Amino acid sequence: MVGPSHAPLRFHRFALFACALVCANVPATVRAQAPQTPLKAPMFRSVRAGTEGFYKLGCWTPVTVGIEASDKSQSAMLVFSVADSDGVPCDYPPIPVQLLGGRVTSATGYVRFGNAEVTLEAKLLTEHDGLISEKFQTDSFDERPHLDYPVPLGERLVFCVGRSSTLRQVAEASSRGERAKKVRVAQVDDVLRLPTRAMGYEGVDAVVLAADKLGRYAALTSDSAQAAALREYVQFGGRVIVVCGTDARQLLGARGPLADVAGLKLGDAVPLPRTAALEEYVGGNKPLRIPARSLTQLSIPRADAPAGVVELAEGDLPLIVRQAVGFGSIAWVTLDLEHGVLADWPGRPLLLAKTMNAALGGAATDGQINSAPQTIYASNYGYNDLAGQLHQAVDQFAGVRVVPFFALALLVITYIALIGPGDYLLVRRLFKRTELTWLTFPVIVVVTSTAAYFAAVALKGDQLRANQADVVDCDAELGLVRGRTFAGVFSPVSQTYDIRVDMPAKLLPGKLTADRLTTTWFGAPGEGLGGMHRRDMASSWFSTGYQTSADLSMLEGAPIKVWSSKLFLGAWQAHTDAKLHAELTEGADGELTGTLTNPFRIALEPSLLCYGSRAVKVPALAPGESKNLKDLESRDLTGLLANAEIMMRKQRELSPGVRTQIHDVSSQDPGEILMKMMFYQSLGGAEHARLANDELTQLDFSELLKLRRAILVAPLGTTGSEAEQAAEPRLVVAVGGADIAREHDLHRTIVRLSIPVRRDVKTEGK
Repeated sequence: MVGPSHAPLRFHRFALFACALVCANVPATVRAQAPQTPLKAPMFRSVRAGTEGFYKLGCWTPVTVGIEASDKSQSAMLVFSVADSDGVPCDYPPIPVQLLGGRVTSATGYVRFGNAEVTLEAKLLTEHDGLISEKFQTDSFDERPHLDYPVPLGERLVFCVGRSSTLRQVAEASSRGERAKKVRVAQVDDVLRLPTRAMGYEGVDAVVLAADKLGRYAALTSDSAQAAALREYVQFGGRVIVVCGTDARQLLGARGPLADVAGLKLGDAVPLPRTAALEEYVGGNKPLRIPARSLTQLSIPRADAPAGVVELAEGDLPLIVRQAVGFGSIAWVTLDLEHGVLADWPGRPLLLAKTMNAALGGAATDGQINSAPQTIYASNYGYNDLAGQLHQAVDQFAGVRVVPFFALALLVITYIALIGPGDYLLVRRLFKRTELTWLTFPVIVVVTSTAAYFAAVALKGDQLRANQADVVDCDAELGLVRGRTFAGVFSPVSQTYDIRVDMPAKLLPGKLTADRLTTTWFGAPGEGLGGMHRRDMASSWFSTGYQTSADLSMLEGAPIKVWSSKLFLGAWQAHTDAKLHAELTEGADGELTGTLTNPFRIALEPSLLCYGSRAVKVPALAPGESKNLKDLESRDLTGLLANAEIMMRKQRELSPGVRTQIHDVSSQDPGEILMKMMFYQSLGGAEHARLANDELTQLDFSELLKLRRAILVAPLGTTGSEAEQAAEPRLVVAVGGADIAREHDLHRTIVRLSIPVRRDVKTEGK
């Protein structure tokens, strides 16, 4: 049974912190600005969401407000409240602020915007002036501070540190293709304006570091918060592109400010000998017509990245080098794209776009339209993104049946007929006493209402139910572990719940150290019913909302109405001290050689080992059991994944000549949908899936397969044993601190292990 109602007050944190305001002395970024007249109370003077005003819905976003203090210096607590994807307000952790008399103090917090009708409420509890509250919106018809509009659905967001006219050309070209992924560029001239926490990069598709000026990166020291956030962003799935200029060696060298981010060894610069490889890389139809004497002005530093892949080289001179770093990647363009010699070359934006292809998802350049077919707007299903399909799949609960619309309409018509002509005929023709309607009418209402209630109980049930789909990724080289849990909770009563996602307790050997653990709401992308990007969403702003815990690991008091559901997202990052796997070797024929070992504490079901364009079907492995890869069959990766053998889908009849199955956009199998996300580009992208993959791009490991990483993909939870349950992330649904037991949970977990691959010394240079 569900416990008693538990609805904590939205401002209870204020009561907890109020006693500490007098003695609080927390440093803050202060900008001197003398007010024209003394203020009676502090006032909000400015607001900015995202970096340089760019942010996406459903992603962690830094929000900075400027607070002008009165003539009194005092301590304060600031809380941001933002509506989630259901329109329910969520309070984020309080931020200590020290207000200095007559000055403007900046305070920054992290929130998630849940709908296109953006509204941010800032609540400031001050030591002397009490509570001050103000709402900020995107539309403002006066001089009050307002928010910028979020990045539209499906568009790519790129942070560019420094000035890059080439990147602007990429963005302009993408806007000319109707079916292309349009690119928004956030120009950052001061590295101190970059996010100080890696979660601020959640909505960013790529970061471009234009190495044009040494002084620009002076503040990006290895121990700075911005550098630490950038490193974490790359290691846990981000993409960084470094466009080298004339100062590349000073910036990327052993003592340079970007040394920790880059990890690339640069030698002496030499002139570019020829341009044949450059022209061929961009298609061969954009020749670089410059005289030989001008070509010698292009100096290219020799790059050495032992673990990297040379994507473009002119002779033995690498021009584009790409390397996997954890779950992310770094690409170095050693060619100075801003050099005057290349200013008029039409292939310049296409070169950068191809380098950023994994992040841009096929952005059009130079006016060309993306060749991929237009993604289906699945009007029959209400989504056009795989994240929307996953959202709907997790929101389907066993034992909870939905009444079809035609049946509901028929019941309404029947009810109206009973209380109208039915009651009339009953008292007039059968009883022949019209005054009995005072008795028959309420009896009909009570009977039909009681029948409707018991029918609803039979259809919806009286048990709390939950669904859960997990992706757990492990990196054998750096010992990184990350997880994503997509969960849905169905409540049989109106209740407020505490929701938390815990890391798996017994998946890996050794010690697992958590770096970050967050639990938040999970919104559906798109403009369909319930989508975050709808403009007509009316924010409910219930009198009782909910809040996040101070460390963001739990949602406290999340309300769910009777016979309704709400979806949640758990995300965590950790390090392990266990050695997960040794390197594998790539042979002369491109096939993997070596021994595959199960490094986990549980047995693995039959799985796939993917590398490049090939995949090996791996039999079941016990903990610590090894298998020589030469004994296993290697097959085409796309064929295996498209046939969905790992998801045990039934074979469909195919027309002659068709090798693979098109993705079923109506599927409600979370495992199948996640597999499409995990290797989206390898499967052909939108051409195969018929849906976009714009919201959860960091799950796609297609790029790592080309960067000397083998990916072991193994499903868990097929037997439901206690050992498997301990190896999976755990969803906690509690009321009043007591965890609620649940039945008939749908739980799908997929584990991926990224294993470094070295090339056989006999194949080097071939």
